[in-house]
Amino acid sequence: LSWQNQTFQHDRFEVIVVDDGSNDDTRNVINEARRHIDYRLRCFYLNRPERSTAALPWNYGIKRADADVIVQAGADIIAAKDALELLHMYIIDCDGNTQVFSQCYNVHSPLAQALLEHIPWLDDIHSLESILVSSYHHSAYWTVPMLAALPKACFERLGGYDESFEGRYPDDSWFWVRFQASGGHALNPPDVWGAHQWH
Repeated sequence: LSWQNQTFQHDRFEVIVVDDGSNDDTRNVINEARRHIDYRLRCFYLNRPERSTAALPWNYGIKRADADVIVQAGADIIAAKDALELLHMYIIDCDGNTQVFSQCYNVHSPLAQALLEHIPWLDDIHSLESILVSSYHHSAYWTVPMLAALPKACFERLGGYDESFEGRYPDDSWFWVRFQASGGHALNPPDVWGAHQWH
C-alpha cells in the first residue's frame, strides 16, 4: 500500500515480487493486494524445495525488470509517499555509478505492529517522526538496501548479488561493499525516508 500512495507516476514503475518457496500466505496476500492497486505488479514463484539466501530471488527479479533503475526495498519497508519521486530525482542527476539510499527509521515492536496496522491511512512517513524509536543510519562503507536505488547496469556489471554467499542477511550488505570497492559511489540524501520493522 505504501507503493500505491507514491506521488511518482504509477505508470512509470513496477513492483516485482519473487517468492522463493515461502510457506506463508504470500500468494493470497498478493492476489488480495491486486484489488487495491493501479501500478504494475509482477510475481514469480520459484517453488524451490528449500529457501535459498536472498541473493538468488533478488537476482531473479532484477534480471526480469524492465526498468533501467532498480529500487531495492528490504523486508518490512514502508516508504514515504514521495520516496520514489525523490529517488528518481537524485538518481538521474548522478553519474550512472552511484547508489542513492534512504534514511530509514527503525521501528521496534510493539510500536511496529501498531504502525503497520495503520498503513492504509498512512499519508506521510515524515509525520511519524516523533513516535519512531530510533534512526537507522547507514554508513557509506557498510550499507544495506532498506530502500536503495541503483542503475540496473551496475547490478549487471558486478554480476548481481553473490549467490554463493553463506549467511542469511549480510549478502545484501556484501553487494554494496563490492559495489563501492569497484569504484561506485554512495549518496544518502536527508529527505528520502522509509520505516523499517526490525525483527
